[in-house]
Amino acid sequence: MSHGTSDCPPNGQESGYFSRPTGGPRGILRFYILYRIAEKPAHGYELIQDISDRTDGAWSPGAGSIYPILKKLVSEGLIKSGTPDALDDRHVYQITPRGLKVLQEIKGIFAHVGERWGAMRGLFMDMVEPDKVQALLLEGSKKQFEFMRDFVKSKMSTFPTEEIEYMLKEYVLDLERQLSWTNQTLAGLKKPVTVSKKPRN
Repeated sequence: MSHGTSDCPPNGQESGYFSRPTGGPRGILRFYILYRIAEKPAHGYELIQDISDRTDGAWSPGAGSIYPILKKLVSEGLIKSGTPDALDDRHVYQITPRGLKVLQEIKGIFAHVGERWGAMRGLFMDMVEPDKVQALLLEGSKKQFEFMRDFVKSKMSTFPTEEIEYMLKEYVLDLERQLSWTNQTLAGLKKPVTVSKKPRN
């Protein structure tokens, strides 16, 4: 696994870039660094390790990606660099009031990511080659479920039980609609094809 600092795939490795990315969108990296520091002050190496752990090693940004963003966030007044640790001389970064305000604004944008994806899916479908559809369907549905499961579990303690029940019931209804469509499509595939014959003159 590469630990390069670039956010783009190395030459000759484009085919595996999306399956096991070594880089990631800088916008997300910047947002997560800000979020992580708001949760708990951290130094650069801690952020690198945290991102790698949270993504099971699929995304491991290097120092060349992390530290320029930290420097930029400091210059913008969103975080501040504290006194270096006495043991290892590493700066611990903390969120500022301005950083907290910007973080809340960004969270509002991320809340509408699903809507933006829905609007862009037509472009994505155009670019998927026919021989990749099977893997996309099987792996995509699996990963989507795993994401939703882990996401809900991680947020359950922040919602009242009634809201969790409501969200899960709505999710069940959505799954039932998906199952109904899938069964109807399968049934349609099993129907014999009838060819209409033109009457002879």
